[in-house]
Amino acid sequence: MKDELYLTNQVFTNFPVERITPPMLHVFMGLFTDLFKKIKITFVNSASKIALVKLQKGLESINVCIKDYWQTFSGDHIRKILNSSTNFFEKFTNEEMDTFNLSEYKEIFNSLSLIQGLCIADELTYTQKSELNIYIENLKNIYKYPTVTKEFNVTPNCQILVDHLVESVNVYGTASYFDEQGTECLHAWLNNHSSCFQSITYNPTEQCKRMFYLMRTANNCHNSGNW
Repeated sequence: MKDELYLTNQVFTNFPVERITPPMLHVFMGLFTDLFKKIKITFVNSASKIALVKLQKGLESINVCIKDYWQTFSGDHIRKILNSSTNFFEKFTNEEMDTFNLSEYKEIFNSLSLIQGLCIADELTYTQKSELNIYIENLKNIYKYPTVTKEFNVTPNCQILVDHLVESVNVYGTASYFDEQGTECLHAWLNNHSSCFQSITYNPTEQCKRMFYLMRTANNCHNSGNW
């Protein structure tokens, strides 16, 4: 009876590192979703059923499931697509790559993949930090100039990735501690309090200044134990 109380198998399983999604995967999900939606809309508007079929075949070739109603991708599926960005576009002809500007999408996916690949290391080497900085700068330039991103707004996720990831890595030596979830709290706070300042001033810039001043004051009170 006593022996039966003990487990013969290990409770915890060693997962391969490629199955572990980085904390900042949510950042990549937002950027990727915007890009993929635009690819799909471009194909639909062009009435190119062949391109849509090739898009679906490309997803199937890297074991990414997609339903007829084009469900939202999970984080694991996005990771697969980013890691297979080169193979993903293989089924398209050179003419289709030019017509739909797919080379630009491919370059963006590749840049995101390179950045994501450095986000699972426990500690980045000096060379890896330099590479990350180069990849981030390249992503900035891609978003500034290509045709496919000209209609995109700079979302908080994108701004955090390109402006603050390198800063975080320089402090902690790894990207594993970096995440944008803190901005969700900030968004909620601003949404809840924005109406309080609309009656004070109609100037959006002045409203933002007052809201951030109140938020900073509240943080100081909380940190000092007076909240």
